[in-house]
Amino acid sequence: MEYILQNASHRPGCILKNKVDKPLIASLIESIIQEQTNRQLYCDTIITQLVNTIITIVARNIALKLPKNIKENTGEPVLEMLHYIQQNIFEPQMLRAESLSKHFAISLSYLGRYFKSQTGETLQHYIAMYKMRLVETRLLHSDMRINEIVNELNFTDESHLNRSFKKYKGMAPSEFRKLHS
Repeated sequence: MEYILQNASHRPGCILKNKVDKPLIASLIESIIQEQTNRQLYCDTIITQLVNTIITIVARNIALKLPKNIKENTGEPVLEMLHYIQQNIFEPQMLRAESLSKHFAISLSYLGRYFKSQTGETLQHYIAMYKMRLVETRLLHSDMRINEIVNELNFTDESHLNRSFKKYKGMAPSEFRKLHS
């Protein structure tokens, strides 16, 4: 649930991007309704498990915001890395190559090549783009001031955020917010 709340973009439209998950979710919801209606032995436990399954499927679909070039058969290690990055985005020291290397028991010299071979982009670029998506979400869906966003996402100062965001969206964060308000 925490992963969903931290990573949801709050944009309109269906969150289920994986086509096979739509009928699966519909079936799970139908099962919840059936359990609730019939109220047989262990129905509360079954409903809890079904809801947990739905939450896991939603988290999987949010994870589809992964790098565009990620391979279809990407293994768990790189998906765990992406999750780790998203979870620790507010702690820059946790995102240093040395920390990632140690945490995932991958050689420091191999880490960057491995990440790029699995995702199609560099580790640094992924982290920077993820931060920019968070900035964009905050600008669109919160009342946070620019300096609060700077502090939360550990930019050195407001001009650093302005330069980075301008590269990302072609305009300053304040212009972006004004344009979309």
